[in-house]
Amino acid sequence: QVSSVQNPTVDDTVTGAVRVQNGGNFGGADVNLEIIETPEGSSGSSLNTTLLTTDQNGQAGFNFTAGDTTGDYVVNVSIDGVNGGVNVTYTAQPGSIAGVNVTPIENAIAGDSAETGVAALFVNSTDANGNRVTGSSPTVQITAENAGISNIEVDNDFGNSVTSNGVDSEGI
Repeated sequence: QVSSVQNPTVDDTVTGAVRVQNGGNFGGADVNLEIIETPEGSSGSSLNTTLLTTDQNGQAGFNFTAGDTTGDYVVNVSIDGVNGGVNVTYTAQPGSIAGVNVTPIENAIAGDSAETGVAALFVNSTDANGNRVTGSSPTVQITAENAGISNIEVDNDFGNSVTSNGVDSEGI
């Protein structure tokens, strides 16, 4: 039996626990731990040990550290001589926002001095490892200097529209 799984943020360490029972608590059991799956391109995931020995109550604890990439990390927990084992999945979440990227979408700027111009931008927030932080609402300031505009309208990923009657618009 494995304790309930906490889903860490990338590069974060969480504590896990196993409990071995064979009709009752099984103290002195050797339990093997192995990371058997990580997200593509990730690095840095680790266990503080690969071999545990349960206490008199059949329990033992370990630390798992998620790597630098969001996604599923799978740890296999097994006992020598017992078929299979148990796979425990930790789903690493992105860390706190460390940056906001604003990228113009290629060929998405239209208009000239005689008509309304439209610029499409892709805005996303990332953690320190470059993982996209979803559900965030970064603020971006858009400035159109010397363009003679009277307002800027912004639509964000959440379906919200923000209109400003000045040159600057915030609220993506």
